[in-house]
Amino acid sequence: MGHFQVYQAQFTVRRGTISDVRGAFYQITGFTRKDFLNKRFDPVFRKLLKATVEIKQISPGADPVTCFIFTRDFEAREVNVSASIGSDPACINYRIEETPGIRFDRRFSGLKKLFADSKLGVCMLSSPELILLRANDAFLNLLECEAVQEHHEVLGRRLDELIDRELLPGIKSELTKVIGKDESQRSFQLISKSRNQYCSIDLFPISDSRKNRYILGVIRDISEFVLEMEKSRERKTQLEFILENMNDGLIITDNQANVIKWSRPIRKHCFGLSRKKTKPSERPWHLRTSSFP
Repeated sequence: MGHFQVYQAQFTVRRGTISDVRGAFYQITGFTRKDFLNKRFDPVFRKLLKATVEIKQISPGADPVTCFIFTRDFEAREVNVSASIGSDPACINYRIEETPGIRFDRRFSGLKKLFADSKLGVCMLSSPELILLRANDAFLNLLECEAVQEHHEVLGRRLDELIDRELLPGIKSELTKVIGKDESQRSFQLISKSRNQYCSIDLFPISDSRKNRYILGVIRDISEFVLEMEKSRERKTQLEFILENMNDGLIITDNQANVIKWSRPIRKHCFGLSRKKTKPSERPWHLRTSSFP
């Protein structure tokens, strides 16, 4: 990654309060100096920037900590955060570095169009942490969120904090088959009995120099299709019940005169067959049109 430009921002924190901000803080976060100056650094870091680590995990002199923060426009940024003691012992300098060239929306074409889809629920998760990095309105609606107003409530949170407890075990089970594995795609279906909702989910691991750094999730609400299939099965069962209990002889054929259904009197009295032994589909029953006037 040495050939990529690196943005650097420095926050000088004196006794917990931000006293100065320098560098490319606007390019990294989208926020201005006024949004930071004279604010307590801990809530700025955790709530405004929605950092996915606690500030106490970043110690002066220790190795940089890699985490995600979010911009004013709710875009995820993977950053390295380090700390050092300032010339004034009461001050700590926090340095945030980001490499814009490796942002996933720049490296993977087509994501912007996919996230703009109003029918598909689309989300991006970090791997293996399963932190929600990006989501479109359709995905938030599936979580029963209020679209754009709720982005700040869900982004940066772990999946197990967001997903319904009824669905979580099934989703996490499928995700474990993708994290750190060589599978290029994972497809499965989930049923929410409490919501009477059926979803088809596709998981696509996205790799960089580290294996499977992100997971793209695409969710389709197939409830209408499934419910229609159930109604179709119910209608089929009802038809079979009617055919088995009616007293009239009835034969149902396709447009090639192949028998696909018959009533009990036809099966029993015309062909001498029991219900258990033979169904029309088990023999090539065919009615010749020349046999009829």
